[in-house]
Amino acid sequence: MTELNDDCINFFKHWFSGLKKGLKEIDKDARDKILKECGIACSHSFTANKFKEAYEESTDFNSFLDLISVKFNRGIIIEKINDTKIRFIYPKCYCDLVLLNLLKGPYLCDCSKFNLKENLEFVLGKSVDVQLETSILRGGNNCSLLVKFNK
Repeated sequence: MTELNDDCINFFKHWFSGLKKGLKEIDKDARDKILKECGIACSHSFTANKFKEAYEESTDFNSFLDLISVKFNRGIIIEKINDTKIRFIYPKCYCDLVLLNLLKGPYLCDCSKFNLKENLEFVLGKSVDVQLETSILRGGNNCSLLVKFNK
């Protein structure tokens, strides 16, 4: 396996700058198709398993939501609005691409939206809609995603 040395990181920064430029220049539908697949891939690389652990260890839906916050240990706030809506609030951006300074841009937040959708559908086995309300990369104080459970 290749080590992540300075040359490799430099390559990634250049490569991702091309991706960022390309994402800006395509229409929303095309961008969503790409970022949906990225969000799903990201989910299955790590976060879906944390959601699965929380789900398997929970006794009910409320304890599942509480355990998600515990599993990630990142100050995530999950508000239960009613029986069909919850809100995830992240105090900072946790995207590894952003944290490693490889890619940063407002479109990346759509990847996070698709990631959360995949995580929830993976463990709950039912369809959900996720709406990005605010995002740090788009100038917000936090990242807020509204989840609506489909009947």
